[in-house]
Amino acid sequence: MQEAYIQTENQKSGFIFLWDNYFPCNEESTYLNSMRKEKNISHGVAFCSSLNNGGKLILTVTGKYHDINFSKNVLRNKNLVYGAVMKSLVSK
Repeated sequence: MQEAYIQTENQKSGFIFLWDNYFPCNEESTYLNSMRKEKNISHGVAFCSSLNNGGKLILTVTGKYHDINFSKNVLRNKNLVYGAVMKSLVSK
């Protein structure tokens, strides 16, 4: 999440952040990664953007640890997934 937040500072438009492209590089991220594995949470895909008011929007969907194609399937259907996530937020 730290890397996604940093990238929102540098990006003018929205972007997609794939958990599988980043590996734990310190004790804190190694611990978080092991907790995710323990809870069967993996292959996250985050839709990230900076808001006009200076805030950050990071919406993340995750798959199960054994579903190695989860992020690929999300990317293949990114508009549908993003739309469904945004619709669920607005309807609450």
